[in-house]
Amino acid sequence: MTKSFFSAALLLMSSGCGQAFGAAGDIPQALAARHPVQLEVSNQSGGPVEIYAQGSGTSYRVGTVNPGLTGRFTVRPGMGLNGAVEFLAVSGTGGLVRSGPMLVRAGDVVDFALTPHTATSMATVRGWTGGN
Repeated sequence: MTKSFFSAALLLMSSGCGQAFGAAGDIPQALAARHPVQLEVSNQSGGPVEIYAQGSGTSYRVGTVNPGLTGRFTVRPGMGLNGAVEFLAVSGTGGLVRSGPMLVRAGDVVDFALTPHTATSMATVRGWTGGN
């Protein structure tokens, strides 16, 4: 009787293990939802640009930034979760600026500076400072 009692107690106690925090794969997704990647686009290119994001097998239009302004956007959770994300700026004249593939983490801020010359436009990642 004692052996079966201990076996039942052990089984009952172990059935709740590992459920409090979810699967290990859920942790990055939960962080991405609570602290999404931010994108700040400074447009000094002389004309309006459409911003797109590509990553994790998807692509979507982020928004528009008019000349002389800075656009602040929240990147969809999960973008770049399974690899790199790339940002694209497309002008009305067909000009294209690519950020290049970027590895981002939850809470990071990407600064995408667009200049009149595409060769001098660049994107950098500011790491997360741990704020709310």
